Amino acid sequence: MEIFSESDFIDADLSNVQAIRANFTGVNLSGAHLTNGNFQEADFTNADLDGVTWKGANIEGAKFDNGVREIMLKQI
Repeated sequence: MEIFSESDFIDADLSNVQAIRANFTGVNLSGAHLTNGNFQEADFTNADLDGVTWKGANIEGAKFDNGVREIMLKQI
């Protein structure tokens, strides 16, 4: 498991990344591209997900703040 808590990935290209069970708690991912990445069981609680591109990403079992998961699923 990779731990990236409190890091900044603003506008980062994380397309096709394998980040299974990664910890993105409190990470700033605004504008990042997570296209086709595998984020199964990753933790995105308290993360800034504004403008993230999720197309084709696997977020099965991933943790989000209340109400955020439903929004992300619409973008995949």
